[in-house]
Amino acid sequence: MKSHTYTMTIFLSIFFIFPGNVCPSSEKPTTIILGVEDDWAPYCFLNKETGHLDGFTPIVVREAFKKVGINTEYKVIPFSRCMYLALTDVISGCFNAAITRDNKNKYVWPKTPLVNEPLGFFSLTSKSRSYDASGQVGVYELLSGNRVGATLGYSYPTQILENSEITFEKVKSDSVQLDMLLRNRIDFALLGKGSGYYLASKKNIRDQVVDVFTISTDGDFYIALSKATGNGEYLSTMFDKGMLELIKSGEYNELKSQLEQHFNMSTGDISGMQVDANIMTK
Repeated sequence: MKSHTYTMTIFLSIFFIFPGNVCPSSEKPTTIILGVEDDWAPYCFLNKETGHLDGFTPIVVREAFKKVGINTEYKVIPFSRCMYLALTDVISGCFNAAITRDNKNKYVWPKTPLVNEPLGFFSLTSKSRSYDASGQVGVYELLSGNRVGATLGYSYPTQILENSEITFEKVKSDSVQLDMLLRNRIDFALLGKGSGYYLASKKNIRDQVVDVFTISTDGDFYIALSKATGNGEYLSTMFDKGMLELIKSGEYNELKSQLEQHFNMSTGDISGMQVDANIMTK
């Protein structure tokens, strides 16, 4: 197998709002504009140290579409704005998005996720012994009566958000959630497992926080493709085809290993990033 080398910091143009998508819906597009969220480190974020888009999923998307002859251009914007524009024909889609009851019919969804990032409920390590992390206590019992952080504009399981016994403190970023957790302003921070540990390491508080409960079944993140462009179904099919090639060739897992090395993350911290090579047959 040919060895592939990629650079984890990707120097991509940050595009302004275009009046429309690159290609009319009657034609098969060869170049598309995708919205990219700017604040989900280490998977997809605007690196403040370099000023460039960084992370894992922008590279995966670029390489998957390249496999099928489609070029990608990225518009780096806040996630809520990204998902809104993907309802129009301004961009072809937005990532990274979880499928929920509220959004599943609003977009075209490929079969293949970009990444699986389990949702973790982080607490202070000093308090973690008071929680049953063995699975004997359900998530609702664990969260009931507690203050739980949630990042504005992010997608969370609907059944959790609608639980009236949970008090949600909505903040502007995952980083702020961790800050509030340290100050005892919330009891749990609701974060992706890998991104939570990455942010904790950046803040030098890795030993002070721990995920005491993980929802592994709600961890798939996708490109939400626009229905308004008229190209959504075609792009979904082509993306799945490109992703299958990346997975079967081993390139996907090679990129995953580079992510771990680039951000000094341990395999255990991002254990949810496992890709089933047979996913296209499911």
